[in-house]
Formats: sequence, C-alpha cells, structure tokens
Amino acid sequence: HLIRWGGVKLHAGYEYNFTNLEFSTSIKENINEDLGGSGTVEGSLEANPHAGITATTHSIPLEASTNVQLLYFLSLYTGAGVDINFGKARGIGSLNAQTSELSYNGGDGPSVDVEANVSGSSKVNPFNARVFGGVQINLPFINIFLQADKVIGNELVGGTMGLRLVY
Repeated sequence: HLIRWGGVKLHAGYEYNFTNLEFSTSIKENINEDLGGSGTVEGSLEANPHAGITATTHSIPLEASTNVQLLYFLSLYTGAGVDINFGKARGIGSLNAQTSELSYNGGDGPSVDVEANVSGSSKVNPFNARVFGGVQINLPFINIFLQADKVIGNELVGGTMGLRLVY
C-alpha cells in the first residue's frame, strides 16, 4: 500500500521530572563617583549572589491519536491529549554583600550594606489540554520521530525529537 490509515490509538502513561539548578558567583564592583563639585565617593562593593530552583513534577498523560503511513517508512501523526499534573517548584535567591566603607573626600564616607533575599514556591497547573503532531521514520526495530506540542489556553509550545525501539 502506498497510503494506509493507522486508525485511532489511545495512549496513557506516567512522567516524572526533577530539576535542581544552582547559580553562585562573586561580584566586586569598584565605585568612583563624582558628586558634581561637592566631592567624590570611592570604594568597592563585594557580594556573593546565589540563586536556586528546585522543581518536582508528576504527570499522567491521556492521549488519542491517528496517523497516515506513506509507503512503509514514513508516518504522519496528530492527536490531542490531557495531562493530569501534580508537583511543586521552589525558588530562592540572595544578594548579600559585606558592609563596605566608601571614602568621601572632605569628610567621613558612607557605609553601604547590601541585602536582597527572594524566595517563592508554586504548584503546577493541575490540568493541561494540548494538541500534537509529528513525523516518524519507520526503520526495522527503530522509529525516529520529531513532534510538536501546543498547550491549549496559553502560549506554551514544545518540541520533541526521539528514538523508539520497536519489538
């Protein structure tokens, strides 16, 4: 057959994702500011900013799809699905600097103490509806695919490229 319809397929599964990102660096900023005739402020600020994100998500995808197979080796497919999600994400950030003495020509210099701390957490969206489509190359024991996903109701778009073992 040159073209063959693959029927309607129902899919279900379980996906787990854990992400832990950390960022730390050192900053040393030299200050040399002319105050327009009333003096100059000089010195340096040193800080060690840190940020982190930890996310744990679980998803149960439920999908329906169909495909058209061209010759034997090429399939075009499309479908729709819903994802039932649970999990949470947490983010932290800090920019804390040592107290820095700045010099001011003509008097005592100011003292600068920098502190900024942020943190937050959120739960995942419990329900996503989406559509998807892709192309698949069917080789003996291996399928190579490229797929695009679009979540309905927001701007989230995703892409997946992969390899499936067929037995």
